[in-house]
Amino acid sequence: MSGVHLQRYWIWAAVGSAISLALWPLTLVTYPPLQDLPNHLARIAVLNASENHPILEYYSSNWNVLPNLASDVMLLTVSFVFSPAVSSKLFVAIAVILWIISPFFLHYALYRRHSPVAILGSITVLNSAFHKGFLNFFLGSGLVVILFSIWILMSHKSTLSRIIAGIAMSFALFFCHLFVFAIFAICVFLWEALDTTNFHASSRKIIIQKACLLLPTLALPALAFLLFSPTAGASGWDAQKGLWDDGIYQALLFKFQHVRTLFTLGWPGILASLAVVSTTLGLAFYQAFPGMLWRMVAINATLLAFFFLLPPKFMSGANVDWRMLGPLSLFVAGSARLPKSPYIAATLVPVVLLILGPQSWYVANLWRKSEQIYLNFSEILASIPRGSRLFYSTVGMPYSDVIGPPSILHLGSLAVIERSAIVPSLFAYPTQQPIRVKPNYSRRHQAVANPFARTLRDIDWGTVQKDFDFVVLASSSRPENTTEFDWLQEIETTGTFHLYRVVATSGLASP
Repeated sequence: MSGVHLQRYWIWAAVGSAISLALWPLTLVTYPPLQDLPNHLARIAVLNASENHPILEYYSSNWNVLPNLASDVMLLTVSFVFSPAVSSKLFVAIAVILWIISPFFLHYALYRRHSPVAILGSITVLNSAFHKGFLNFFLGSGLVVILFSIWILMSHKSTLSRIIAGIAMSFALFFCHLFVFAIFAICVFLWEALDTTNFHASSRKIIIQKACLLLPTLALPALAFLLFSPTAGASGWDAQKGLWDDGIYQALLFKFQHVRTLFTLGWPGILASLAVVSTTLGLAFYQAFPGMLWRMVAINATLLAFFFLLPPKFMSGANVDWRMLGPLSLFVAGSARLPKSPYIAATLVPVVLLILGPQSWYVANLWRKSEQIYLNFSEILASIPRGSRLFYSTVGMPYSDVIGPPSILHLGSLAVIERSAIVPSLFAYPTQQPIRVKPNYSRRHQAVANPFARTLRDIDWGTVQKDFDFVVLASSSRPENTTEFDWLQEIETTGTFHLYRVVATSGLASP
């Protein structure tokens, strides 16, 4: 067997093994225990609700020119065939597969050959964006690399063909997630701006050609966002204030600590992963400086610069800065260039899988624990009549324990799916979702939507008493002082969940 065929077999084996390891934990749970996933699924339940469904007294659909709709569209589509649990697993599986295979697309587009170095991208698949349930961004991270690869492969096509394809890809990424569209725009702009294939032509002609290509490709989604999307009015750099006040060294240290968000295991896993990535990139650098195409050096450096410059919160999105590290890891894995050698494949692939394997095992153990938490919560929900109005909050628990992993922050939203309950969850910011709270309840919704309370006194009990039939408090111990509320009748406790009935309510009152 030739070295080329042997390397190809190593690549296929690596991709199959990485996908199997990453997806294995999905077989152990009813719902993937990702922090924001219950809110995504609850939105689908609202959008699928029949005309007389009780939840439509509280929520209504809100389709608009919104980014971040990928999960809503996909889950809504497959929910006509599969259950919410199966639909969520299918979505997560697709996103994971796209993440793992995307560097191979990019490497082929750049060098017209397959290489095992692209398997480096699978090391970061089980990252913090995954655990937090940033589904649209996680899906878009793999998709943006694949679509940028297609853009490169179309370099020899006519300008009109590239414009049409570019507009379609830009809008697909825009509706997937605003930030991945921005990444695509950066990559496409730099790729074309640094193109030297027509260096002999006049500068004016090149500028006109590139402008005719890039303006419609990138400007149309941007104009749609600025002119029609309510998200455009939700931006701000306020979260960045103070970050650099303590000096550049402290700020850089703060940013570098975000590297841990790429990996599931603690610092030993982080150091092992970084050692493998550094060694591989060092070998590529040594073999042929700078180890990748210069245009990819510029793209990767620009994405890294955005990681340092972006604030933690921007355009109503959380954790904006460290999210950039995930797509960056895929671009680096896909653009690094190693010499053709079956020995490199035979060394690199097992090492990467040895790093991914413990991550998968660790996630599987977390998810087994989370499944028991879900079963306890499901047992509590069985005591609630369908269509009830349910208030859910965690109480007296450290925020780090609430968000996990495994996370119980938004677990209450599963009651929308399993018991058709009305739950005032933090589905997302109003500018990010295709549903909304009806205007006559919006003010009360803001008072009780946050499912995290440090103490019982942080909860707006007046609104709870007026608007809800049942209360579920998640606490590591029995909440104290609930006896102060004579209108709360304790029903049962299962695990960390405590169920109460609101003895007397005055209905879902308007503010």
